[in-house]
Amino acid sequence: RRAGGKLRGRGMTVIIFLFAGTLWTTHKNEVSSMNEKRVGKRTIALSHPPSVISYANIGGKQEAEGPLSSYFDELSDDSFFGEKTWEKAESTMQKKVVQRALDQAKLKPGDLDYICAGDLLSQCIGSSFGLRDFGIPFYGLYGACSTMGESLSLAAMLIDGGYASLAGAVTSSHF
Repeated sequence: RRAGGKLRGRGMTVIIFLFAGTLWTTHKNEVSSMNEKRVGKRTIALSHPPSVISYANIGGKQEAEGPLSSYFDELSDDSFFGEKTWEKAESTMQKKVVQRALDQAKLKPGDLDYICAGDLLSQCIGSSFGLRDFGIPFYGLYGACSTMGESLSLAAMLIDGGYASLAGAVTSSHF
């Protein structure tokens, strides 16, 4: 089993997880309330937990030099991935990693119902420009260091709530 890369650091990392869930029907007599999913004040229990069907990660020069380098799907010697700015580099990283995860799962962008993505740049600029050509409905997230956890939990809740059968979670950090 492979481990993912760093979520934050001096280098750059992009990680995506694609989730799959099963859609279910609710019987007319069955009433579901929020309280059935709440386990505590800040904890939920998913009634229909999703499964990770694919994941991919990309790192830059610093990750290539680190102890986890063998766990990355792709590493680049160029911290800007051939681009002229950090923002464009982060967009390129997100585009590459989403395509890799889709290819590994033998999916097309149109198969995803939603993608929850974020970066540490102003106004999720890397995510919005990097993912717009895929045409997947996009939730832009900015939780700073918690963006990966936020994207994973929101994608899982979209599936558990019956709003999606396939969803992606993407986070990137660049320097």
